[in-house]
Amino acid sequence: MLEPIFNFIEKLASDFSWRKVVILVSLIFLVAISWLMYESQTSTNQLAKYERTVAILEKLEMLNLNDERAKEVAKNVYEGLNSITKNSSYQISLLNSLSLESRQALFAASPWLIVMLFYIPGMIRGETESKNSVWALIFLSLLIGGVGYFIPVKWGMLMYPLVGNLLFLCLIAAIGMRMNKNKRS
Repeated sequence: MLEPIFNFIEKLASDFSWRKVVILVSLIFLVAISWLMYESQTSTNQLAKYERTVAILEKLEMLNLNDERAKEVAKNVYEGLNSITKNSSYQISLLNSLSLESRQALFAASPWLIVMLFYIPGMIRGETESKNSVWALIFLSLLIGGVGYFIPVKWGMLMYPLVGNLLFLCLIAAIGMRMNKNKRS
């Protein structure tokens, strides 16, 4: 069952390359950020914790607590559940500390920042093309993120990052096709 994972780790160690490491770290980073953003918007895990707590409390209420020991155990369970479900026990402080505008800007710039991670190994090796690509992607991320920051949050949280990046990608493709057409002529 775990053999594919061990084979992947062994292959990563035996055929080491910075490209593979950057791709793996980028994938882990993307999954973590996606989960954090999802959790900050939906609080799914927190709600599941409350649901389990309510189920335990309902079962405790059904018990007959005549004995002093049973009352003491029930009291301990109530205190434990109370401490678990306190608001301060679970917070995603990174995303909660950011304003909605900042989250929108980060969400809009994130595809370009992720693409930039693939060029970092080449930049470290001193490749001029990779270095230029990293700086261009940083500028592009700042530009798209900056525009995303100033768009109203009410309609921009999902609309701008998706549509804006798609339109910009189409613009880049059209310019690239035009440049290739001019080179052939």
